[in-house]
Amino acid sequence: MKARPLFFGLSTAFMFLNLGFSNEIFPYWLLLIPFIRKIDKKFLFIITTLSILILINFFYFVNLNLYLLDSLQFTSVLFAFLIYKDFNNIERNFFFKTLVYLVWLQCFVMILQSIFPSIQNSVSVFFSGRDHSIMLNALLRNNAVTGFSPEPSYGSALLVGVFFMISISNYSSRLLIIPVIISLLLFKSVYGFLLFYIFLTLNFLHNGRYFKLFAILNILVLLILIYGLTTNFSSVLRLIEFINQLYETGSIYDAQKLVSPDSTRLDFLNFLGSFNFPFNYNKSVSFGVFILQSLNYIIFIFMLIFISKTKYLFWNFIIITISLITTPLLVWPLIFYLLKLLHFKKIKIQ
Repeated sequence: MKARPLFFGLSTAFMFLNLGFSNEIFPYWLLLIPFIRKIDKKFLFIITTLSILILINFFYFVNLNLYLLDSLQFTSVLFAFLIYKDFNNIERNFFFKTLVYLVWLQCFVMILQSIFPSIQNSVSVFFSGRDHSIMLNALLRNNAVTGFSPEPSYGSALLVGVFFMISISNYSSRLLIIPVIISLLLFKSVYGFLLFYIFLTLNFLHNGRYFKLFAILNILVLLILIYGLTTNFSSVLRLIEFINQLYETGSIYDAQKLVSPDSTRLDFLNFLGSFNFPFNYNKSVSFGVFILQSLNYIIFIFMLIFISKTKYLFWNFIIITISLITTPLLVWPLIFYLLKLLHFKKIKIQ
């Protein structure tokens, strides 16, 4: 009974473990597919519908290879949901327990990485398919570490997703916030800090939880900004520069390109309003962007209005909008948490 949730926890926490491939994220949890006991009818209906849409779109997108790769990643995320849904309460608690232990373990490793650079060099070899020297030079600029991930933004995204996924479960782990905060500080990822802040705000607005933490974090954010400005802390300076560029250009996309030229996180904004959209397919950096491109955003908006509960329509739009920037696509705990916050009408399937 414990083997499945143990492997699921390990495969989620170590999804960046590179066994010699050129990619950076690997859905090892797919090995559990033969051991799924029961498939929920509603979930099977959703998977079947989306699979049909994927097949239809496959024939008219220009960049077929890229679309096929993103479709496989999207399907892998759906199977992660299916595996989780197949667990009983005991298995889910053991799954969360495994993740909690691994979050603490990663925090300990990151502390060692920050003290002994040789450990950072040794560990990062197993979690990156990129040029090792280029990655290390980038880390040295920010004096950051990577934990069990190829880069700080990826690692912090998974960490935030795991923390908030556990927060909405019945599993109790009050001390988990300690290694999460320490790890985010060691990652030194602007994206990680922003993602944690956004998700914490959503959690507070949704059910009023973490009010004290929410208040304390707002104070900490202010203090970190002040400290960063007075000490020329690189991550804070980049954030301030982004805000300035956003004010001057009036474009989130342009501001991002000026501050982080190599980032592709907001590239979908460049073609969102195009009349050729979605025929000229672009890389789906997130779960939300993939759905948006596969359905066509006009159809998607009408569908969202149709299936949303009326009083939660605006809330659902906020959640869907945030899902567009929750990257990478394969980090399934992020989108799992966001989907749990949505309020849709019940689907009755015979």
